[in-house]
Amino acid sequence: MQPWLVSKNSERKEAYSLILKRRQWKKRKKSKPRKRQFMIGPGLQFTEIPGGEFIMGSLDPMDENRDPHLVRVDSFYLSKYLVTNQQYAEFLNTIKYGLGRLKICFKDKDMNLEILVAIDEEKNLLVLDALDAANQGLTTCLPGITFHGGRWMPVKGYGNHPVINVSWYGAQAFCRHYNLRLPTEAEWEYACRAGSKKKFYFGNSPKKLYYHAWYGGNSDNTSHPVGLKRPNWFGLYDMLGNVFEWCEDWYTGRDPNEEQEEEFSRTDMFDERNGKVIRGGSFNKEDSLSSYYVFSRSFFYPAMGSCWIGFRCAVDKDK
Repeated sequence: MQPWLVSKNSERKEAYSLILKRRQWKKRKKSKPRKRQFMIGPGLQFTEIPGGEFIMGSLDPMDENRDPHLVRVDSFYLSKYLVTNQQYAEFLNTIKYGLGRLKICFKDKDMNLEILVAIDEEKNLLVLDALDAANQGLTTCLPGITFHGGRWMPVKGYGNHPVINVSWYGAQAFCRHYNLRLPTEAEWEYACRAGSKKKFYFGNSPKKLYYHAWYGGNSDNTSHPVGLKRPNWFGLYDMLGNVFEWCEDWYTGRDPNEEQEEEFSRTDMFDERNGKVIRGGSFNKEDSLSSYYVFSRSFFYPAMGSCWIGFRCAVDKDK
């Protein structure tokens, strides 16, 4: 073999080897570290939310949720799916909470109801009996759980729907039983955004909302099984739509048990100073489009449940 052929072949091999190394380096650079995932309690799946900083709130000067501010969030874990009727019923049957009757008066409908509910030791409402409420005329409560034959169970066909009619205290009781907690409002928004600075985590246009959320435009005004829509970039499902989600925080950022500048009724469920934060929007056809913005916030009385509110759980990374 001629010497110049040997030289050419070795150069080709060396060049090919460099190309392979470069390709392998690019693959390693593109591949992201795998987030830790695990399961707790009655089938709750958690995924790691890496810590970081973000601008919380709206940058739109015309938006009522303005007040943008820099927030630092430590790494934590958040459940991939909303807590379902099946999971909450399993929790109630494990703990064996008491039963009570909740008196509800609708002056505009001339209705006075006494609905079966689960209560804790301090007589706080945990969750309504959906079937009992529906039989008395509150049909919007139907996709929930019911007490039958000495046990709590999902209404037939709604086991994998998000639990509804659950109070903030009911969500807290569930979390505490499994050594979990509700996400703070900052954690919720950070996890929902998943790095996005847009109105929705997928962009500013609502055209793709159909693929990511159950909302007034596609829900038939009822809840749907969890996890059917596309997740956000952290792999979390139903962060927008299906049901609002309870957060840990008071809506005003202050504890209503603290002294206030003026007197107000601590039992007034329509006073925002008595409300806990809810986020994400729901299936309710009356919800405005802005309800699904990642920074949109609202409140609800923590001692009451609603057919439009559910929750998901969080846990610190060091646990």
